[in-house]
Amino acid sequence: MIFSLIPLAYTKSRASYFGFVPMVLTIIFLTEKKRTYILLGLLLLFALSPIVFPQATETVVERIKETFAGPVWSEEEAVILGFKVRELSALARIKSWRKALFEFIPKRPILGFGVTGVGLVDTQIPLIIGETGLLGLTIFLWLIFSIFKTSIDTFKTTQDTLLKSISLCVISSLVGLLFHSVGANTFIIIRIMEPFWFLCGLVSVIPTLQYKK
Repeated sequence: MIFSLIPLAYTKSRASYFGFVPMVLTIIFLTEKKRTYILLGLLLLFALSPIVFPQATETVVERIKETFAGPVWSEEEAVILGFKVRELSALARIKSWRKALFEFIPKRPILGFGVTGVGLVDTQIPLIIGETGLLGLTIFLWLIFSIFKTSIDTFKTTQDTLLKSISLCVISSLVGLLFHSVGANTFIIIRIMEPFWFLCGLVSVIPTLQYKK
């Protein structure tokens, strides 16, 4: 995880930054034995990052600042939790959420407009609502809940270190991906979903492997 921080910084992906924090907090919360060491290590890393990795730190800070600055030629803005968002890409995500709540649901609440029926919506939940309606959203949330339940049950019951680590990986990754999906179509990006569903498959067969042992 530590070695991924520098590449993460240079992605300039605010959705990834947003997903990283809850992912790490999930790992800290579930890792009881080494929780203190992980927390202290991360705090030390973040405290020293402006000194050890000044360019990467500056990249992250500047990217976050862009969200509230926006282009000089545009006066468009949206207020979220008291903060004025002016950057065009961030505003597009906010518009997607507003469309889902005030346009997609009122017009086609149950089944939505069909796949590609709402055009480009670069945010996962609004896209699901727009294309498959509340029925599709319900199925999606059920799928997410099932993954959580299976992974947590496996994490609690298995005594094998490797299998426990895989379960923790799926749980924390899913938390991070859910936060990431606030600003991206996370669950339809192939390069993300291929390794994720592979790990979900491993977690689902872990109880069977233990039973055979």
